[in-house]
Amino acid sequence: MNKRFFHLSSKWTYRQFLVALGIALLSTLSSFGFSSPHLVRLTVINKADIEVALSLTATKNGEDIFYYFFIPKGDEEAPTEKTFTIEPAVYSVTATYLEAYDPVYGYPRCGGNSPSGRYGLVVHGRLIIPPCRKSFSAPGDMGMWKLGAPSGGRRFRYLP
Repeated sequence: MNKRFFHLSSKWTYRQFLVALGIALLSTLSSFGFSSPHLVRLTVINKADIEVALSLTATKNGEDIFYYFFIPKGDEEAPTEKTFTIEPAVYSVTATYLEAYDPVYGYPRCGGNSPSGRYGLVVHGRLIIPPCRKSFSAPGDMGMWKLGAPSGGRRFRYLP
């Protein structure tokens, strides 16, 4: 009894096997030459009862990076979460509460308040936007940053 681990019954099948093997080798070898860019997830949690525009700006390797996101209104009890995929960098972050300007009363709800800061985003992170006219007293847990909060001496994420 002849036991073979691999047996091809005809030349055509053998050619098909060689072509398939060649394509597999080329695709594997060519994937080593191209590296996909490293991207991170940023989850933004809006606890304000008003829509917020979030601006992120950075410079990386001599190139300017700019993101501008809109986050729908949320609530302290039921905040709105949006997740974005961005390049890792140290960003200047500014949140603008989107409310109409009244020429007599100014900004009636949030008073033109725009919490901001610098955020070193090198791994996945979460950013919490406070309700307008309120601020956080603590910077947040590991991997979570409260916009406008003091750093508290912890320099793992928040860069003053």
